[in-house]
Formats: sequence, C-alpha cells, structure tokens
Amino acid sequence: MVSRVTQRNRKGETSALTISAKDGLVSQTEYFNRRVVSEDTRQYFLLERGDFAYNKSYSAGYPVGVIRRLDRYVTGIVSPLYICFRPNLGFDSDFLRHYFEAGRVDEQIAWVAKEGVRNHGLLNVGVDDFFSVDVDLPPIGEQRRIASILDSVDESIRSTERLLDKLALTTKGALHNLLEELVGAATSPQIMRPLGSIGRIRSGSTPSRALHSRYFANGSIPWVKTMDLNEGVVASTDERITGAAVSDYSCPILEPMTVLVAMYGGWAQIGRTAILGCPGTINQAISAVEVQDTSVDPFYVQLALQVRRDRWKGIAASTRKDPNVTRADVLAFEIPVPRLEAQRKIVAASNAAKLRVKAEQMKLAKLRRFKDGLREDLLTGRVRVRT
Repeated sequence: MVSRVTQRNRKGETSALTISAKDGLVSQTEYFNRRVVSEDTRQYFLLERGDFAYNKSYSAGYPVGVIRRLDRYVTGIVSPLYICFRPNLGFDSDFLRHYFEAGRVDEQIAWVAKEGVRNHGLLNVGVDDFFSVDVDLPPIGEQRRIASILDSVDESIRSTERLLDKLALTTKGALHNLLEELVGAATSPQIMRPLGSIGRIRSGSTPSRALHSRYFANGSIPWVKTMDLNEGVVASTDERITGAAVSDYSCPILEPMTVLVAMYGGWAQIGRTAILGCPGTINQAISAVEVQDTSVDPFYVQLALQVRRDRWKGIAASTRKDPNVTRADVLAFEIPVPRLEAQRKIVAASNAAKLRVKAEQMKLAKLRRFKDGLREDLLTGRVRVRT
C-alpha cells in the first residue's frame, strides 16, 4: 500500500517541520515560534509534498500519535523519530489522507505497540511493526470518489472558516474605526469621559477558602471571577457565596446591568468584560462599573471597553509577577460617549454582526458533524459509492 521514505537531508534543507494534529505538517518556527531542531540535521528525513509522516508522540485525544500528509510546502525535513512513507500506485493519496486523519488505523497501531511502551511520551511502535499493519481498502476508483466527496465537504468547511475570520476582522475593525472617529471628530472634550464620571466603580473580595463551610457551602449569591467574564452577559456562576461571606468581607451586591472588567491575570485577562445578568458580587480581580448616568447605555460601555482593550497595556503596572491595573486606573479610563441614540445604534450594529457570526458558527458546527458522520459511513464501507 505504501513505501517507506528513507531519504536523508544530505543537501542541507533547512525547513524543519513538525506534526500538528489540527494543521498537519507545519513549520516548527510557525508552530513553536522558534526552531527546535538540532544544528546537524543530516539524519533528518527529507519529505516531498504528498509524503506522509507518523509521529508517535502521545497527546490528549491522540493516544497513538498522528499521521499527516505534507501539503503546505514543496519539501521539508522531519525528525528521524518519525516514520515516513508515500502511497504506492493503486492507492489514492487524497483518500489515504482522509483515512489517516479519521484514525482508521489507530486500533491496529495500538495493537502492534509493544508492552510497557511509553518512554518519555513515545509509543514503542517499530518500523517493521508499523508497516505490517494490514488494512482493507476499496478499489482505487472508489477511493478517488470518496476522497472527492470528502474534499468538497472540507472546502465548504474552509470557506465558512474564512468567512468567520473575515467577519471577525471586519466587525472589530469597523467598530474600532467608528469609536476612533468619534474621538477624532469630537468638538468638545466632553465626548471623552472617564469611567468614573458615568457611574460608581466598586471592587470585590475573595472570602477565605479555609472556612469553606461558612463562606461557600450552600451559598446562594453568584460570585463572579475573572474566568467568568465572557464578553457577553453573565447569567450564572459556577461558585456562589453565603450571606456571611458578603457581611464579613464587605462584598458589594451588584444589580443586573453592571459592567464588569478584569484588572488582574496578565494580558490574557486584563480588560475582559461582562454585563452582570443577575444580582451578584465579584472577587478582587474585577472592577464593577455601576452606570448611573441615564444618558449612557451599559451595553455601549462594554462595547467601548472591548474595542479599546489594548489601551490597558499602556496603563497596567507590574507590581507583581503579572501586570495589573488599579481601581484608580479604571476610574480614569476614558471612552468616547456620544449621544444615547448614537450609542444604541452602535450597539445594534454590533449585535447584528454577532448574530451573523453566530449563524455562521452554527453552520460550521453542522458541517463538521455532517463530515464526521459521512466520513464514518464512507471509510467503513457502510455506504458504498459508485465510480
């Protein structure tokens, strides 16, 4: 079915590749943000586009490693620990790509793996054992037809993914430009307002977990942590605290429509937002903006914070291991505040874009489920196709 690729890197090819279960054979520099191969790569295998490689590395969801095809580049080199091969005549490369990506040989590979096998995360699958795996494949004509069907579904998936990427970029860009235009076109400095001028800024606390029975057990009050901030509306939390915790730690009880923004947790967390969708309280890593100015829409405040999130990087102080912002920083953080009617139009435009994205995300999920079911039917032979 396949022949082993054993050509070594004698000519000094420098494009070192690694196997990603999601993206296939990709540049190490792209995948790791650095080159991880040794200086001497003469023993590395030299692959050409269309060749396959098997990486025995164990990873979550892939207990026997993964087999992927080189599609992105004309040539590349891979670790000598990989088992490399290319299809023989009579076997369709596109069909095999789908076959291996579906994990159709995983059970056989697991069976040939020797006992006591894992050593530093590698399965002990010998070369001879790997090539002894026997599979039952349909005739070449049917292989090509199956590959063509699955390729067409893949193209629909990629098309939807590209559209989602485009929608994300254009929506973010359009909203960013709109808000910056408001700033640039301001005839009065009053359009730029600090958060402290539109409402009350409040901080939370974390009750002692050592007194779990007093502060957490059977708690009924939603307690929002940074990871609960979902850039939308928080309607419930996975942790709740008791009335004793609220009393002992002076935790503020916040009303729905309060805007929440993260202050701690590094750049992955600082500036994350949510709107409180139920009465609740917060921990000390979050600032709550209780909007009291009736000319300001809380959903607009959240949107403005999301669009201007990168500005926290110029504010955060690194007083600990991770950067953070203070309550004073939140009080002084400025957003453009146009008339209420304009705010609501901006929020409506954003909501419409989010609905479009959600619809495309649902379409993408449906396509992926359809592909999984179709691939299972076709690759197992449960459904046969005419050639």
